[in-house]
Amino acid sequence: MIRSLRLAAALVVLAAAPAAFANGLYLKLTSAEGSTSGVTLTLKAVATYSFRLPQSPVFLVDDGSGMKPTSVAITPVGVPESVKVTPEESFTGSWQLPLAPGSYKVKVRYKLADRTVESNAVKVQVPGPASASR
Repeated sequence: MIRSLRLAAALVVLAAAPAAFANGLYLKLTSAEGSTSGVTLTLKAVATYSFRLPQSPVFLVDDGSGMKPTSVAITPVGVPESVKVTPEESFTGSWQLPLAPGSYKVKVRYKLADRTVESNAVKVQVPGPASASR
């Protein structure tokens, strides 16, 4: 009887554990249709407690050879230098990412003091000059 009570208590603790570890920062990345000059990416950040984020995350681009930090200059579109995300206030920002024509997967990463948080990956198609004029 005591053994089954201990087992039941352990199961209750394990069942509640995911909710306790769910605290944090969550990122959702979306993209607009690509143009010959690149693509505009929009990031929404929501949090279960407060975070201060730098202006630009690290943008990871996969051109078919694996996810790698991009080396091109990314232009923030109306993004403040420092962003605070709280449970009461989410953040949405956009960046212009210049890419050569082709198909890519893109995601973003924020390195914080105690963790690294990554967004979902989005598929991006950047048309070439010939296909953009059709």
